[in-house]
Amino acid sequence: AAGKTTLASHLLRTGARQLLDRLSPSKSSVRVIHLCFDDVLAKLSAGSAEFSPDRWHEVRNRIFEAVRVHFAELPARTPSADSCTQLGRSSEVASTASHEDESKAPFDVVLLDDNMQYRSMRRTYHRLARDWRLAFCVVCLPISLDEARARNAARSGVERVADATLIHMSEVLQWPEPESNSWEANALTLAPGSMIESFPWDRFAALVSEPVAPAPQERTSAARAQAAAATAASVAHTLDLKLRRGTSLPFQ
Repeated sequence: AAGKTTLASHLLRTGARQLLDRLSPSKSSVRVIHLCFDDVLAKLSAGSAEFSPDRWHEVRNRIFEAVRVHFAELPARTPSADSCTQLGRSSEVASTASHEDESKAPFDVVLLDDNMQYRSMRRTYHRLARDWRLAFCVVCLPISLDEARARNAARSGVERVADATLIHMSEVLQWPEPESNSWEANALTLAPGSMIESFPWDRFAALVSEPVAPAPQERTSAARAQAAAATAASVAHTLDLKLRRGTSLPFQ
């Protein structure tokens, strides 16, 4: 009821052009991919209106795996084998002034259209972004429970959800807290009434083009090997000193 799918659809229609204008000439083409969790769930449910926890988990696992494979196979995969576009929709804009190799993979922005009400849901994708050196951004659409109820009442059919669902969501939704969790710093909070007209494209472009930095405690394999070698050398040096001291004592 906050308008996340409406916003995602708008970003799908206009995002590729808006981002390319801000990211070129470093990017020769931009593709926006929209993955709507509700749409994938509806396909798996085959028209059944009954909620199934197993199908819900299957949807989440399937989308996560599609995103993982999508970026893992860049740039070798072919468009027909694109795991993300098979589940969702996409739009792409290329720069006409670019002299880059046309076979080069586009700059992809994947929109995960879901409430992501639990921090752990978002953390899963943040870790994926960190491991693959991708960018990560959360778009927040705060809305009061009364406004959500009013919007939901205007819906019909499968788009309308139970009132209890809205109440539960308002109670459990964990908003980003960058003060406590530094990994949640890349969050955009939009006013529901003007989220499309006043969308912060400059800020959004900056966030989606800056890869997540490695965790402070993480070190590359080369750094770990170097540290291990230094430790081994230190141990060997200490042992050598002890042996030298031990062998010299009888002659003192």
